[in-house]
Amino acid sequence: MPEIKEEVNLTPKEAAARLKVSEKTLSAWRQLGQGPRFFFANPDTKTSPRYPLSEIEAIEQKLLTHN
Repeated sequence: MPEIKEEVNLTPKEAAARLKVSEKTLSAWRQLGQGPRFFFANPDTKTSPRYPLSEIEAIEQKLLTHN
């Protein structure tokens, strides 16, 4: 049987620190439908956004190859 990997998800504070942007910038990106893919940990109330670490790492890699 294939191994199931548990995805690590970052809080806005953690994601902002990794991307070197403010939490306010991440919030603005979410509202505009831009920036890294995210989901709400509490979908009923649309609170507690989380960012998959793999998504943040992909953006970091993209930034490294474009600079």
